[in-house]
Amino acid sequence: MDFETRQQTWEEALKEAEEYRKAAVGGMDRTAVFTPRILYNILAMSAEKYCIALFTSRRYMTEGHTFHDLAAALVEVLGSDIDEGFLKEFKDLDKPQMEQCSLALYKPTPMGYEDISSYLGVLEGLRELITGHLPRTAA
Repeated sequence: MDFETRQQTWEEALKEAEEYRKAAVGGMDRTAVFTPRILYNILAMSAEKYCIALFTSRRYMTEGHTFHDLAAALVEVLGSDIDEGFLKEFKDLDKPQMEQCSLALYKPTPMGYEDISSYLGVLEGLRELITGHLPRTAA
């Protein structure tokens, strides 16, 4: 059997990022269905897809997919166009994921909707940063 591999285009990654963002924003109004942990995971997928859109448009491959890895890659790709305060907030998105790395040490930090609101603010900052550096497409 012959398998063809296909790389996702930056436009496809951007579309998925927007869909995940929309789901996370909408989920804030549906707390019976979307717990803070679920919303965190959805917005994390959105953030990763925004980064993938930028990196794919530049033909750049990151070394990893933690928020620290993605932040380092953003600095490498965009240089001084990134605010240091934003970078710190972006890296802080790793905290809920990193607490799961060791089962022996696993003690999940409670996460509330106010945390998600803050994380959504970081996601909006990322969205503005990324979309401002993507190629312009014909409308």
